[in-house]
Amino acid sequence: MAKIPTVFISSTSEDLKPYREAAKEAAISARFHPEMMEYFVASGKHPPYRACMENVAAADVLVAIVAYRYGWIPPDQPGAGSKSITWLECEEAVQQGQEVLAFVVDPGAPWPEADREEHRITANIRTATPELLAQVQRDIENLSKFKTWLNSLGIRTTFANPQDLRTKVESALREWRPKPRPKRPPRPRPAQSDPTVYLKSLREQTAWIDIRGLQVGAGKAYRFPIEELYIPLTMQSRDRQGAAVELEEALSHHRLVIVGDPGAGKTTFLRHIAHVWSSGLLDAPAHASLLFPIFIRISDLAEHIRNCKDKPGRPTTQAAPSWLLHFLTAQSEELNWGLDEAFFREKLKSDSCIVLLDGLDEAPNQQERDAIVRLFEAAIQAYAACRFVVSTRPLAFTGLAGFHTAQIEPLEPSAIEKFLEHWCRGLFPQDAVGAGRHLDELREALQRAEIRRMARNPVMLTALAVVHWNERHLPEQRADLYESILVWLARARETRPGRVSAERCLELLQALALAMQTHPKGRQVQVEKGWAAAVVPLAFVEQEEVDSGIIVSRGSEVRFWHLTFQEYLAARAIAGLPDTAQYELLLTGGRLYRPEWREVVLLLAGVLIRQGRGKVDGLFSAVLDRLGVSSALADQARCAGLLGAMVRDLTPLGYQPADPRYREVLDAVLGIFDAKKAAAIDFGIRLEAAEALGQAGDPRLGREENWITIEGGTFRMGAQKSKHPKQPNYDPEAYDSEAPVHEASVKTFQIAKYPVTVAEYQRFVESEGYLDERWWIAGGFGKTYEPGRWQEQIAHPSWPVTDVSSYEASAYCAWAKVRLATEAEWERAARGSCGRKYPWGDAKPDVTRANFAEGQVGHATPVGLYPAGDTPEGIQDLAGNVYEWVADAYAPYGEPAEENTGESEPVRVLRGGCWYYDSRNLRGSYRNWDEAGLRSSSFGFRCVRDMRP
Repeated sequence: MAKIPTVFISSTSEDLKPYREAAKEAAISARFHPEMMEYFVASGKHPPYRACMENVAAADVLVAIVAYRYGWIPPDQPGAGSKSITWLECEEAVQQGQEVLAFVVDPGAPWPEADREEHRITANIRTATPELLAQVQRDIENLSKFKTWLNSLGIRTTFANPQDLRTKVESALREWRPKPRPKRPPRPRPAQSDPTVYLKSLREQTAWIDIRGLQVGAGKAYRFPIEELYIPLTMQSRDRQGAAVELEEALSHHRLVIVGDPGAGKTTFLRHIAHVWSSGLLDAPAHASLLFPIFIRISDLAEHIRNCKDKPGRPTTQAAPSWLLHFLTAQSEELNWGLDEAFFREKLKSDSCIVLLDGLDEAPNQQERDAIVRLFEAAIQAYAACRFVVSTRPLAFTGLAGFHTAQIEPLEPSAIEKFLEHWCRGLFPQDAVGAGRHLDELREALQRAEIRRMARNPVMLTALAVVHWNERHLPEQRADLYESILVWLARARETRPGRVSAERCLELLQALALAMQTHPKGRQVQVEKGWAAAVVPLAFVEQEEVDSGIIVSRGSEVRFWHLTFQEYLAARAIAGLPDTAQYELLLTGGRLYRPEWREVVLLLAGVLIRQGRGKVDGLFSAVLDRLGVSSALADQARCAGLLGAMVRDLTPLGYQPADPRYREVLDAVLGIFDAKKAAAIDFGIRLEAAEALGQAGDPRLGREENWITIEGGTFRMGAQKSKHPKQPNYDPEAYDSEAPVHEASVKTFQIAKYPVTVAEYQRFVESEGYLDERWWIAGGFGKTYEPGRWQEQIAHPSWPVTDVSSYEASAYCAWAKVRLATEAEWERAARGSCGRKYPWGDAKPDVTRANFAEGQVGHATPVGLYPAGDTPEGIQDLAGNVYEWVADAYAPYGEPAEENTGESEPVRVLRGGCWYYDSRNLRGSYRNWDEAGLRSSSFGFRCVRDMRP
């Protein structure tokens, strides 16, 4: 009789009892013998570390269940580390050559707050000590690192509830059973195919975060270990509790595009992942299920293709996926990895490889970006089993067929605080008092609203920390921030004999930056040193990397340490030209509107304003002159969007354009909100133009005609899929909560054309509405003093206000002498008297009608930007963009709402779908609900008012 295999089930205990039981039942059903700690530790005391490991080693396979608790940390673990017992058990299984089947809770699944690590603080709020707070913070950080490590194993499934877990564990064990992994190590590869040299090189290359300018006197960058300074990034999506979801969760997609603004942390994230996975393979080379990371800078790949496309033996077309093999083989030869083309082909064809492709936006021009996009789309067909992750800036990204998109969210206040703590510990590793004192100084410096907004970008936050360290004060405008950083870096070289002054250093570097931006083949991010020597002295180039680190060498080539340095220095160079030369350079050949020039133009405004506001006015007038008086709406919208972004960048300085034509252009682009006119204009251009209108004071908002009358009467409310399709309000997509279909009556009322915007809500905040208890009849007074993420929101005046609870929505309505709609009124407005499926009718949703997940915008948008989705009466944004609180407490149709006893938050209804959910939630009958006190970046509201006599 065949031996029954043993599965070791590893997890935290108290919070996962039903899940452990489900996993045990799954193991028995799959004909495995389940082994868990409580089977051999009856006393309840923790056994020695080695005893735990011995039981893991005796098993054939390990199942790890991970939720929101980190768990027990054995004090006798090797190296006096701080890994949890679950993490250690998983590592032991890997060392033994066992497969680890990891099951991680779905971030969208409901989860008791008491079973989260943070609850330890809440439960001990009266007696919480600094030691407890620090321990909880460390455990949360370590749990995130553990989940990232689990990702490196390549086998990870999410679960939502015990039954879901049982099904998935049983399926995984049955799939594993016919082909258990041998515990002996695989046969060694021939020497030329041993990836150890490559993995060590990648681990070392990604092990550090270099901070330029921190130790200027030493003439080098200050190096922080990446695992000490790195903070988890989040996506612009939310779980069911409204919490941000960590970017690591997106790695469950085999084809992923990570989209983020300049400095959002895209490269650091990929380097962090590459470091974790290369370290994992080096620590456990025999483990067959570990993912093999291949890290490629797309600018390097594009340069390789450009240099080799006319050479014999190269791939036949510029978009051929075999360029990946061609490039990697060349890299191996140059860097002595000892890996041949056959090795890389084998990896790319396997399911144990992940290719990390960094910086799609760094390809030099649109033509090469398009070719790279086609290459990647072909690669996922040629290497279907392999995983691919691509990073890019938003404006350089027009879509990758077959890829899921994850957009990086600005840093949360908690993430900023975590970075500052790591930063200060790194600066004062042996001085806790000094670290605490510096942390307090940084917190104080970051209190100003404009500084706080800049700090939500990781690179800007790092730059702020450096400038504060050097100067003990912070600038308010980002061009000034970059100037401070670069001046400090350039001053490092002055301490060396025979070096030029800091100002001359920057003049030479800005000449190089501008030459790279205006390269005949398109913007370059990396050039041959020989080419650079034609612009600046070769000796300067060779000295500069050692002296200041603003530029770095890559073999025979040179690049700026961060692309933003190149963009700022190019802007600085342009600002030094005569006005006519500036305008000719920017306006010739459409440079002004190219994605690779956008940051240069925005930073140029910040440099010019130092020379006087008239310099910025002159630039605006030159752009408006080129636009002309009879330009197409698309050209006007493009111009308004760019100039509006420049105005927004200068907000800390209170700049407003003097040229009256700017206001005229903004008025003219109101056509972007017309369904017929908008159809011919790219969405990105319309979005930028709408943002510019919001900054200048959107003339659509605040008008009396924005109140739309809905006639009263009786109508059929709800939807059903259980009866015959010919029965009223049949909808095969209906949820049970939408049934039964029933008659509802409303009186004639007026509903707002748009959800309440940030600009409108700001008046309530500034009138001290949060401090006046008379508006808070519905409850919630004194719990909050402004909406969540408020400093970020006020940068987008025409977006719907979000991160407000039902209480805040009701208080605003009371202040404005209006009210929230009833659920029946909202559905009558959305579906009409005839019961249409969507606000616009019965046609299927598409990205012209609503802001929902398929459009991949990743956030709320200015109101009214989807005119094709209007109701016949002209109400906008009733489907998508943001959910809208209504007045009703939730209850199944036909049942009374539960009476609120005060022991828990009442549950209120939300309507309308939102930007991160799919089309099913856009239907007019769809009902959502949540606790009245909950906030989310997808929760807003709309007002109604009774008909005036």
